[in-house]
Amino acid sequence: GHCFVPKTVDLAENYARNPAPQEVTTLMVRNVPNQYTRNTLMAEFDALGYEGTYDFVYLPIDRNTQWNVGYAFVNFEDAEVCARFQKAMQGYRFRQNKSAQKRLAHTSVAHLQGVAKNMEHLRSSAVL
Repeated sequence: GHCFVPKTVDLAENYARNPAPQEVTTLMVRNVPNQYTRNTLMAEFDALGYEGTYDFVYLPIDRNTQWNVGYAFVNFEDAEVCARFQKAMQGYRFRQNKSAQKRLAHTSVAHLQGVAKNMEHLRSSAVL
């Protein structure tokens, strides 16, 4: 049966039940339209009401195409805001999505949590 298939973790629900021992503040956002720049992406997050709530956005760029690779990492200063953002992004349709597939946004909890860990990782992998 499929009763053992883990469903997407609902952060807001989890947070309400028990303020998480490991606070989730960093998310991976997938299906970002490839022509988006970091600024386009941030402008869209801001338009959705998240201006000033995040302190880290990393959108990897493919050096050959100069387009992004389709996913981004965002860190929020507050775990509850992060949970709200995760709900808002689940199945979100990016405004400038020009691709034929019109893939919807999908989020997952990032392996590295927090702005310090993410910055450290980027420095050590020499992409900054």
